[in-house]
Amino acid sequence: MVMQVGPIIKNYMEDHGIKQIFVAKKCGWTAQRLSKILNGKTPLKVEDYKALCKCIGVPYELFLDD
Repeated sequence: MVMQVGPIIKNYMEDHGIKQIFVAKKCGWTAQRLSKILNGKTPLKVEDYKALCKCIGVPYELFLDD
């Protein structure tokens, strides 16, 4: 089973008022790339997941199931 963490992160960002364009710039990504990741259209690599968590200021474990 493939975990779709992108939409979970998207909901977190929306709930906390974090803008996608801000995060994309902070991560050094295009807005289109981030949008595809958050909408589950592009697989989220481990290194990208770590960068995304760092950019939004959350621990890596926040979006992962035990």
